[in-house]
Amino acid sequence: MLALWAFALLAYSNSFRAGLVFDSNLAILQDSRVHAATSENLHLILTEEYWYNRTTTGLYRPLCTFSYLLNYAIFGNGPHPAGYHWVNFALHAVNIALVYLLGLLLFQETKAKERLAFALAAVWAVHPVLTESVTNIVGRADLLAGFGVLAGLLCHVHGGAASPWRKLAWLAGLALAATIGLFSKESAVVVLAAMVIYDLAFHQTWRARAAGYLALAVSFLVFFYVRGQVLANLPAGLVPFGDNPLMGASFWTARLTAIKVVGKYLWLLLWPSRLSCDYSYNQILLSTWGDWKTLAAVAACAALTAVAMACYRRSKPVFFFIAFFFAALAPTSNLVILIGTIMAERFLYLPSIGFAGCLVVTVYAVCRRLPSIAPAALALVCVAFAARTYTRNLDWFDDRSLWTSAVKTCPASYKPHMLLASYYSVVAKEARLDTAIREANRSLAIVAPSPTNETPSSPT
Repeated sequence: MLALWAFALLAYSNSFRAGLVFDSNLAILQDSRVHAATSENLHLILTEEYWYNRTTTGLYRPLCTFSYLLNYAIFGNGPHPAGYHWVNFALHAVNIALVYLLGLLLFQETKAKERLAFALAAVWAVHPVLTESVTNIVGRADLLAGFGVLAGLLCHVHGGAASPWRKLAWLAGLALAATIGLFSKESAVVVLAAMVIYDLAFHQTWRARAAGYLALAVSFLVFFYVRGQVLANLPAGLVPFGDNPLMGASFWTARLTAIKVVGKYLWLLLWPSRLSCDYSYNQILLSTWGDWKTLAAVAACAALTAVAMACYRRSKPVFFFIAFFFAALAPTSNLVILIGTIMAERFLYLPSIGFAGCLVVTVYAVCRRLPSIAPAALALVCVAFAARTYTRNLDWFDDRSLWTSAVKTCPASYKPHMLLASYYSVVAKEARLDTAIREANRSLAIVAPSPTNETPSSPT
């Protein structure tokens, strides 16, 4: 574990200088609830939604907001970002350990289970798509939700075979972990799917596991009751069309586009060379059945589904990894419900575990006649991923670097141009009005063709 943590720290060693950029500014510097540890602020954290006094989004994440309070007021970090980054990395380090322990469970029938589990945790720990969750401070919600899912799953598995008194301890751990995840980010509901997938893959008896589902039900009931009470007093939130153009599309067009986005996620996991913090209107065009990217995504998803079904009996870990990928991605995929954005790399924090697992199994399968080659090949992959993570961290240094990078990667997205224009006209020490005007005009040109009643916010 020390080796894994040291390797991950090396990849993220330059992230501690990154500023409070993107939504971190809103969630920390502009949220007065986290500036002082008072009973009034604690009450507001528990009774108000996540984006306090900013907009109505229907998000309720009090534990995540409370963690910002710990940093700002109790740890004394205030507006200085280094302390926040250390907490983020510490949470990621805990999750790395949990992924390693999960690997030991999944590869329990394999002779080299420690080696496979180590490779799984190493590949996942430094994958570049995780930077939006680790380097971006507000990605802490994904880190805490990831902890809830991983710790909850491990408690469920160990509790099923424990003695009565130990079983109670594991069930309490499951309920606590799930509660932490749910009150940090709503996507932690996938802990239920993770438990079901594991029990299906390893043919666990439902009677032995029933207590785990009852413990999870308690956490779910508490969360949804409290969340319902808080949000009942707030107006219904509207998702901006510019953040998620699927809001203005027909049902099937929206779902086809969502499948195309899943294909983009798969490509980013395979080849994370072009990363962006924003995929707003009109970077991802609405899909049709004639769109080759949509067809490729449908084919890829169908192929992965077929592989998972074929591996149900032949390779339990592969079945788990593929099923877990789709289950972990489901809440934010826009396939079931439309959410606040069409695409975001932070949504891959948990699903990327499935990718890392499939990669490790594939490399070892290809190199089974020369088993000594597999560790070397995976080591090269890890080094390449770590190097890309290191360079990606530089994009999060400040607003200029972040939005300049986003403009290069997603030139058809209106928001990066708009925010870069705002930076050069307002934030920059020496205003560069020519650059600001150029970027503003590009943003206006992108939003011009959108429906008149659904035009995204334009720069002024």
